[in-house]
Amino acid sequence: MSRKIRYSDGQHKQYTILTASGSRIDQQELEKDALEQRLLALSDVGSAKRGRASRGFSAGVVVMLLLLAAQALYLYRDQAVAIDFVASAFKSMGYTRPNRHHPEMIGLTNRVFTDIERQAGLYRLQLGLMNHASHPQPFPLIEVSLTDAKGVIQARNRFHAREYLPPSYARSQMAPDEEHVISIDMKSSATDASGFMLDFF
Repeated sequence: MSRKIRYSDGQHKQYTILTASGSRIDQQELEKDALEQRLLALSDVGSAKRGRASRGFSAGVVVMLLLLAAQALYLYRDQAVAIDFVASAFKSMGYTRPNRHHPEMIGLTNRVFTDIERQAGLYRLQLGLMNHASHPQPFPLIEVSLTDAKGVIQARNRFHAREYLPPSYARSQMAPDEEHVISIDMKSSATDASGFMLDFF
């Protein structure tokens, strides 16, 4: 369908559109249609903005709930229910929950310090370790300091779990209230070591 458009260059332009059938569409109808189109466009923009605002609000609520849950778990982190919940959450997301590490909760049940015969400056330390925490935790890094009769440090060394546990040891961590007997051999340039000090990390 062809259309013929006429307009004047005056201050108020007059638009006349003639269709092929000769019917007339005046300026008021055009303005009415244009206004309706603008209102529809504004309505679509408003709906899109409200949708984005609604999604942003929902995301904010979710984040707040997660923060509140994390705070509650931290406050009750030593409770068995909280520990089990966190472990289950990590497992459901495909992650391995890191072991909680509290070396200050590891105590000694037994200790024997001897020098190894016919090997000057070589000493053996046998320890019984027990985890007094309410949860399993990794074996500690052990720092051993050899001292003389006056308490002066003669030698110091640190030992990782792989260095003092037997290769075939079945446990990868310390269960609560379970004793683990270990043995550490340490060499010192001094041959008069008569005692030791321990630190767990």
